[in-house]
Amino acid sequence: MSVHDTAKFPWLIREMDFIEKCIKKRKKVLGICLGAQLIGRVLNASIYKNPYPEIGWYPVRLAPVAKSLPIFKNFPDTWMAFHWHGETFAIPPMCFRIAETDGCPNQGFLYEDHVMALQFHLEADSAGIESMLAHSNEHAALGSFIQSEEKIRKGNHIHMKGAHRMFENLMYSWFLEYSAREN
Repeated sequence: MSVHDTAKFPWLIREMDFIEKCIKKRKKVLGICLGAQLIGRVLNASIYKNPYPEIGWYPVRLAPVAKSLPIFKNFPDTWMAFHWHGETFAIPPMCFRIAETDGCPNQGFLYEDHVMALQFHLEADSAGIESMLAHSNEHAALGSFIQSEEKIRKGNHIHMKGAHRMFENLMYSWFLEYSAREN
């Protein structure tokens, strides 16, 4: 599914309208994968085919500017995350990149202090990944950044718990930082 599929999935238009309203009201908005691309579109970024589809467990690097932000103070410079995307986003105006990979330089961005977009998945669980494997053929042709089902499942066992801990830490830090600014 793509942000460009509004004719096929008209609910995407309503979703982008909702995201825009939330952003204007300064609500906290988190978008992951397609959600990040929807946020990007709302913030006037182009969404385009990535040179390489990324499917599997790949290292993500914290972008230099993000290293100075309190919400990333407990993040390592590099970590493993799950990926399943063929498109990506440009960094929207007035936003900055927070993460990157070898296959996709724009892995995340922040807008002001209340909107975060992540192309990668720290929240993915085994059942969700198995569902993607069962209901998609995007991973059928291995590539530079497309892993085999066997390698993806092995990555689930090796990396998933760490990814979940990082996601919990990120959400805690982001909400704590956001709450501190409101008080």
